[in-house]
Amino acid sequence: MDNKNAVTMFNFRTLRNPELLREEGKTKRFVFHPDYKSGVFFQAMSTKPPQVSKLSIMQTTANTFNALTAAQLKTGITADFYEQAVWLATNKANFIPDDFASRISAFNLKPIELKAEIILWDNLFFQMVTHQGFL
Repeated sequence: MDNKNAVTMFNFRTLRNPELLREEGKTKRFVFHPDYKSGVFFQAMSTKPPQVSKLSIMQTTANTFNALTAAQLKTGITADFYEQAVWLATNKANFIPDDFASRISAFNLKPIELKAEIILWDNLFFQMVTHQGFL
């Protein structure tokens, strides 16, 4: 068995059973794009000719997109969140919600501005299309 199949089998074995999502509280369990129209990838899709595939448009857009680097994320638009994200990733299995809430208060974290959020979404689309830039 090749390595790719072994990984696929392992992933299949460790997946939990799918569950239908309930409508109530759905926005608290998942991250949604703010408006489904802002950003370079949505703009490219809005002008897509019918005969061109969505994937082709996304790949073409990704080829000209300047993705953020790890250094830009650490010091730029998400600098306030970076340390907290590292802490959360490190302690995700054993943190107490009150600890996390106190960290948010102590660092005076505010929601990310819409413009910065769109930039982050564009970078996510870039990563999904190209399989590059994972930090």
